[in-house]
Amino acid sequence: MLPQVVVAPIVSLFSIGLISYFYKVEYGLITLAFLAVLLVMQFLTGTGIKKLKRTEAKYTDERLKLITDMVTGVRTIKCYAWENHYLEKITSARNK
Repeated sequence: MLPQVVVAPIVSLFSIGLISYFYKVEYGLITLAFLAVLLVMQFLTGTGIKKLKRTEAKYTDERLKLITDMVTGVRTIKCYAWENHYLEKITSARNK
């Protein structure tokens, strides 16, 4: 069985060929152009989403590091009354 990455373009080109054969060649070319535009749009949105996910992961890592530090050093935080300081840091990290 062939993977979908190989089969999908073959099926698309076959469909465009059938449209061109049974209707007009112009309709096949319009379909091909529409497919090309959709592929470009999919590539651009995928790249943008990848950048957003990287930014989100960076902020999540920062927030988790703060929470881990707080849980690990809870005795020190309580001893020196740094609860409000860490609470402000975590709140600002969540707001980002």
